[in-house]
Amino acid sequence: MNETHRGMIVIDLLSRKLLFGDSFKLQPASSVLPTIKYILDVFQQLMLTAPCFNNSFWSSINAVERFGTPSQHNCGLTGQGAGRCGVCVILAVRDFIFKGVNGTVNQSVWHYTEMRDLRKKLMIQIIK
Repeated sequence: MNETHRGMIVIDLLSRKLLFGDSFKLQPASSVLPTIKYILDVFQQLMLTAPCFNNSFWSSINAVERFGTPSQHNCGLTGQGAGRCGVCVILAVRDFIFKGVNGTVNQSVWHYTEMRDLRKKLMIQIIK
């Protein structure tokens, strides 16, 4: 989102939604939605026979919905370290992959107070 904060856009082609999440609950830049729509238009042109693109649902979307990431406001007081928003994005991607959209939206089971342990677990997985 800027040089020090990360957020994530989820394009749910099956449910026809555009979702957004970040741990500071910021609004994405005004250029994000038009850019995502443009990318979807390009995919639609490239994949004319793909059923998920035969309806340009995104043309009528005026804002992205939030998918409900935990907030990291006041998290610095816990001494959990920097880079929390990047770990948040990694954990959100993991949740979307393993639990799907319905199992992830507004159903986060981790919290920023656990960040030290979550970061260690991610590093162990990367090393393996």
